[in-house]
Amino acid sequence: MHPPAFAGDARRVLKPSNSTELGSPTLVDDALAIAMPCPPPEQGEVTVTRLDGLQAENAALREQVDDLKADLRELLAENEDIDRIIEADDRLKVALAKVARYEALAENAERTLTERTNEFNERARNVAYWKNRAEKGEKLLQKALSEAKQFLRVILSNGPMTTKRSKLRQAKPGTRGY
Repeated sequence: MHPPAFAGDARRVLKPSNSTELGSPTLVDDALAIAMPCPPPEQGEVTVTRLDGLQAENAALREQVDDLKADLRELLAENEDIDRIIEADDRLKVALAKVARYEALAENAERTLTERTNEFNERARNVAYWKNRAEKGEKLLQKALSEAKQFLRVILSNGPMTTKRSKLRQAKPGTRGY
């Protein structure tokens, strides 16, 4: 009969004889010797083939783990790219909000400029209108002054007026000389 797995060898596993490193050959060998009882001599070949199968299975599992690690790295890289895109999208939203605000400011400035331009044009028309009116008034004034001078000349050229009424009667009502 085989002794139980951890019967007297437990001290050797807890305190390895030659090595203090975990995973050292002596500690692994000691652990394997304690954990796996020695197979009977007729099962030795089966154990070696089973060990070869387990090693092949282990290699296949390691290969799958490596594939999973590579897939995980790719997914992490994609997540980083998506994060960058989301951050860029957020920055784009901020930039678009600024553009909308600047467009509103530009529209407001354009409206104000249009209003001021219209005011200026209206005032310029008013200035031109009143300037023309003033020029016409000056012409009328000049004409009235020249007629008044002529009238005074006529009155003064007739000599001293003894009868004011006689001269006024000569002028017809409704004319400028009246």
